[in-house]
Amino acid sequence: MTEAAAAIAVRDGLEKVTAKAVAAAIGVFPGLISHYFTADQLVAAAFGHAAAAERDGIFAAAAQSATDPLGELGYIIFGYLDPGQDPVILLWLDAWQASRYRPALRAEVIVQMNEDVRRMSVLITAATDRGLVRPVCGPEQAAVRIFSLIDALDVQAAIRGGGFDDYTDLQAFLIGVVSQILGTPLTRP
Repeated sequence: MTEAAAAIAVRDGLEKVTAKAVAAAIGVFPGLISHYFTADQLVAAAFGHAAAAERDGIFAAAAQSATDPLGELGYIIFGYLDPGQDPVILLWLDAWQASRYRPALRAEVIVQMNEDVRRMSVLITAATDRGLVRPVCGPEQAAVRIFSLIDALDVQAAIRGGGFDDYTDLQAFLIGVVSQILGTPLTRP
């Protein structure tokens, strides 16, 4: 159920995640979906599934592609900035906005944000322990700062294709600031 709900959320937005839509996607009656989830819980579960899948995919690819924690950090940061992530980026924007009036979604957004920070701070700690980075603050705070920068640039996904499509300078600026936070240059993997 949550996988189908997540697919709808990524493709069509959170407002399209309904018991009826999920039921149609998996071939059951809407009452079965409503038996297990309130409308707010269904939206939260859809978002949580999609956000976790995105993170797990990016972190797994980084672990397979990089030879050290700094390389993994670079892979992850550039992965989150990849325009191919736009459908999930737009889902995050949708979730932040909708969480104002959906308590279960708000709680799930916080869970997912905290997990992003936790996973990145583990890598920052490992990179620090190996002498690869010298962050200007603790690993968790560094991760919060990095995700704040990524999230700020992610807003551009909402207007991509509308005539303002050259994000090269903005990405370079973000990478420069991330390099300052980590205390070492970050390069594209």
